[in-house]
This record gives sequence, C-alpha cells and structure tokens, in this order.
Amino acid sequence: MLNNLWLLKKLLNNSNRIKLNRILYFFFLFILSSCVKNTIVEGEEACIDESKIDEMAICYLIYEPVCGCNGMTYSNDCIAESNGVINYEMGECLD
Repeated sequence: MLNNLWLLKKLLNNSNRIKLNRILYFFFLFILSSCVKNTIVEGEEACIDESKIDEMAICYLIYEPVCGCNGMTYSNDCIAESNGVINYEMGECLD
C-alpha cells in the first residue's frame, strides 16, 4: 500500500499536477461550451427574433416590398427588420 502511495506521489509531482490541472481546465471549458442552449426553433418562431423588434425604429418610406420568412409582406427591409424578421426575400409574398 505504501509503495502505491509513493508511486502516485512521484507521478504527480508539481509539473505533472500543473499539466493535469491544465488538461482538466480545458476539459471543463469544452464541456461548458458544449452546453449551449439549442436556439433553433421550427416554424415562425425561428423566423422572428423578438430581441430585434423595435417599435420606435425610424424607417424610410420607400416602397420596396419584401416577403418575410413568416409569409407576410413588408413595405421594405427596414420595416421587416424592425419587426424582428430574420430572413426575407425581395418582392411581395405570393398568396
């Protein structure tokens, strides 16, 4: 038993402990970074980012319609973005 403790103490000298601590540090960083909440949501919720909704936005009044990923036509890209629309295509929505 004493031989095993001596061997363990010898293996874990200061330089090895530092290396082990670094390995454990990066391992825990990897584990924490992989625990990011999955933010992909299907349907209309993935189309609208509520944090980007700005009811006080000042947009230009040029009519260049865009079709939002939620199927709504907006009069221009500024209005679409101020309504939180993440993806849109140029032109009016069909249907």
